[in-house]
Amino acid sequence: MILPAHNGKNTDTGQPQLATVKIPMSPGAKSVTADNGKNTDVITQPAATVKPPMLERNKPFDTYPGGKDGDGVYQAIINQIPPHVNYIAGFAGNDAIVRHKRPAYQNILIDLDLTVIKEWQKFYNAKYTFGHSNYHYPYNGRWSHGPNDSEHFTIESIRHLLLHGSFFDLVCKNQLIKGMLAAKHTFLFLDPPYPFDSRISQRDLYRCEITNEEHVRLLKMIVKLDCMVAISSYPNSLYDRLLKDWRFIDFKGRTRHGIVTERLYMNYPEPTRLHDYSYLGENYRKRQDIKLQRERTIQKLRNLPALERNAIIEQIKREF
Repeated sequence: MILPAHNGKNTDTGQPQLATVKIPMSPGAKSVTADNGKNTDVITQPAATVKPPMLERNKPFDTYPGGKDGDGVYQAIINQIPPHVNYIAGFAGNDAIVRHKRPAYQNILIDLDLTVIKEWQKFYNAKYTFGHSNYHYPYNGRWSHGPNDSEHFTIESIRHLLLHGSFFDLVCKNQLIKGMLAAKHTFLFLDPPYPFDSRISQRDLYRCEITNEEHVRLLKMIVKLDCMVAISSYPNSLYDRLLKDWRFIDFKGRTRHGIVTERLYMNYPEPTRLHDYSYLGENYRKRQDIKLQRERTIQKLRNLPALERNAIIEQIKREF
């Protein structure tokens, strides 16, 4: 299996050049033919010896300015994300969203800071090495029981691309990005460096900061897009003015200066369906209550005779 990753610019075309990073597989890996006729890589080990291990490193950077790993932060954002086929992060950083939510069919991380791209490359290499796959975050595969009760880790047709470059340039010049941003089933998540006048600290936090003029350019660019867009910031007059027709929610985050209010602006209505329901609920206790309620409901359905269970499921489909 290979993972596409960025390796600089193509000097002839000016387009991002994609290199390939080979992901080592166990000696038991083999290629099989799926129902669609395409080859699928399958790693097979006896069930007694294969357990989904926990990944030692579950993010590219241990700490990163403006990260969304705080409790209640990534959950609040994921609970606002509708179903989508393509996911693009325009300012990847330590992107907690792509790490915590169910993966899209195509997942593209963009960052102007080459250090960020290299750390994501290391992160993906570790994650895709057999023996280091994390069951909780099955980026492009799943564990399932196969013949003779063996366990398989099936590599599916989900892609992860790393692009080194400016989001502004790629939106204008990269045909893949332009095509995806024109599709309604694409979700674009933007977590740019926040405007300086909205921050508590006025010092540079990133290797690649953006100016107020670039914030204006970014906002004027995204209001013209056809895809679903969500952009985060601290509440500020610039974003409120240029995104006045967008919906927003406020949520609490934690920085080294204490608790802060962050705002997520969205160009789509409040979703009635989510891409990932894992974090449904406004806080930990509510999420646990919903999880328990779901488990109890499913168990009640399991205990019913098959025909009664299927009759209820069909009725639910018709109603909702």
